[in-house]
Amino acid sequence: MVTAGQGLGTMIIGPTLQALVDAFDWRNTFRVFAGILTVASLTGCLLHQRTTCPDEHKKAPSKKFRLNLSLLKNPTILILLATAGVYTFSRMVPYVHLIKHCGDLGIPADKSATLYLFYCMADGMMVSTFIIESMELVEQSKRASLIGFIVMACAGFALTSPPLSGFMADTFGNYIAAFLVAGGVGVIASFIPFLLLCVKRESEENIDDDIEQEEDQQQSEDKDIDEHELKPRSYSRVTMIMSRGDRQRSTSFVVALENPLY
Repeated sequence: MVTAGQGLGTMIIGPTLQALVDAFDWRNTFRVFAGILTVASLTGCLLHQRTTCPDEHKKAPSKKFRLNLSLLKNPTILILLATAGVYTFSRMVPYVHLIKHCGDLGIPADKSATLYLFYCMADGMMVSTFIIESMELVEQSKRASLIGFIVMACAGFALTSPPLSGFMADTFGNYIAAFLVAGGVGVIASFIPFLLLCVKRESEENIDDDIEQEEDQQQSEDKDIDEHELKPRSYSRVTMIMSRGDRQRSTSFVVALENPLY
């Protein structure tokens, strides 16, 4: 739900910004947004640390900085990071240059804001789904490290793509080439997850090997149990005497053999 809030905010910012600019000038519009950000920043004061039981203090993780590099040994994680980074390159271009590009094409500001709304709606669904799938890949103790790697992979592409697109627009005189490049990079990013098919096959082979090992281990355990059952059992004197064919003597005599002082 936290990541869905990002998509919801970017979805409504276009029409809201355009409505505020039409009602006020751009200076007052920025003042309104500054006030909204101030309120959003103050909400962080409401966060507090969860109280823990005495048993939980013993299992509390260390506060030292740890970078879990073992995640990078997982090919699925590497494919995930590559997809996130490459897609971010094309994802950030419309955020910065879409309104200006629509203006160059003669599209009115209100219609470009509506187009921005649909784009942000799709982007919000993508981000929410991506984060959910990412959290399902690792255990809970490694999720924070995975989020850190995802942010690191996306940060470089998000930093370079808008300036590069602006430079291309200044060079060619319009945003057509910039958006074509951004769209092409997005198409390339959409093919990267298909590499998971190879990883999935490898994982299935490993699972089959594990199943075979477990079956062999189970068979060996069953064999040990069978051999143990085939061993002659040791019986007490009472049991041996009671199991004899002739039962001429009474039970009291048998008990007396075991306990002479009874």
